[in-house]
Amino acid sequence: MPSNGKPPANPVAGTVTFTDKSGHTVTVTVGASGRFTVRLAAGNYTALLAPTRLAPARENIRVQANRTLTINVLCSWDSGDCG
Repeated sequence: MPSNGKPPANPVAGTVTFTDKSGHTVTVTVGASGRFTVRLAAGNYTALLAPTRLAPARENIRVQANRTLTINVLCSWDSGDCG
């Protein structure tokens, strides 16, 4: 979500799966608003972003203790790619 707190112009539903270094996964369903909330322990994760009708994207993220992390995912309807 953009830093102005408003959802993207064209939010996309789908799923996001977070995997930590030990292989533990947490999957979150993202609704039509494009927003989601998940609580994760501090550490490094691979996030698999799987928007509906678009190609999935993989991103490495770092979660810090007692902090909120905002992830912005930009997708191209032309190419079908996200990242």
